[in-house]
Amino acid sequence: MSEEILIDILIVIAKVIIAVFCFLLPLTVFNTWFERKVSALIQSRIGVNRSKIFGFDLAGFVNTFLADPIKSFFKEDIIPNGASRILHTIAPIVAVFPILLCVAIIPFGPDFELFGRTIKMQVVNLNVALLFIFACISLAIFGQILAGRVSQSKFALLGSFRAVLQSISCGIIFGLGIIPLICIYKTLNLNEIVLFQGQDFHGLPAWGFFLNPISFFVFLAAAMVGTYRAPFDISDAESGITTGYLAEYSGMKFILFRYGQFASIVIVSSLLVLLFFGGWQIPYFDLTTIRSDLWGILPEWFNEVEFTWAPLVAFAVFVIKVIFFCVLQILVRWTLPRFSYDQLIYFCWKTLITISILNIVVSGALVLGGFYEVKN
Repeated sequence: MSEEILIDILIVIAKVIIAVFCFLLPLTVFNTWFERKVSALIQSRIGVNRSKIFGFDLAGFVNTFLADPIKSFFKEDIIPNGASRILHTIAPIVAVFPILLCVAIIPFGPDFELFGRTIKMQVVNLNVALLFIFACISLAIFGQILAGRVSQSKFALLGSFRAVLQSISCGIIFGLGIIPLICIYKTLNLNEIVLFQGQDFHGLPAWGFFLNPISFFVFLAAAMVGTYRAPFDISDAESGITTGYLAEYSGMKFILFRYGQFASIVIVSSLLVLLFFGGWQIPYFDLTTIRSDLWGILPEWFNEVEFTWAPLVAFAVFVIKVIFFCVLQILVRWTLPRFSYDQLIYFCWKTLITISILNIVVSGALVLGGFYEVKN
């Protein structure tokens, strides 16, 4: 193996490690902790505070990050009589793995030079990145179908049926919701979409939110439907079908399903940032102007080092934006009451689809009329 190929492989491995362990996993764990504490505050409860280290519970961090994972790891794995042990074990993996694949397509920042190489802050740069992410999100439903089928429970089977219908509904809305943006951006490449939003649109940043706010609200609603969480959690509603397709799962398998839901919140929040809020960019500010010494904060000799802070600042900006939408979804989850089965179908198939089709017609007319001309 040549040295060049080996270096390329090491770069890809480093990107995967950063994407998973510095972005997806920390934000997923943050969502878990934040939801437990926020739900407690909204419902006037104390929340997780039992497990402590040296007398400190660290605002529930000890419970969330240490006690609960350890308890779940050693908890008994119960498999229903007559169920296939292999399929019962594979189901949560099938549900989570496609979500993990999505992180490989997300651009975290601008390209930068390192040791004479141009490094992309993205594991894989696809020209059809949007289609790839939607395909992965759609594939996750097979894990829920499998869980409902092998659980030997009518509640689990009913939950998987509901999850399928919910997946089809949000998938159609996802597609219809981004058609106006695709007409404006003229690409499915997420890197090119982010760079497009760095331009000027009638005195405003050319963010998707300003270009087509209706698409944003439709996409946000579809994103929340697609994460199978309240108020759209009809597939695993405790008060309706006793956690649905999760009814016969316990221990780490149950945690893995929940991890997939929290990870999907991170993915759809990332899509909202990339499509509608400029990705890693800061409006009216060029990240390349950041000097090595951070405008004199660091020692002067740092300016002589061939180093740029732009990728790190861009990554931090992107993470902050993603956290905002993660928090927004969690707040909505504990604010609105659960939709019933018929209300969800009416909301998706009559309300959102109708709005999306009208939005496509109006946006298409504006594109043909030259309304969406942007300036560098």
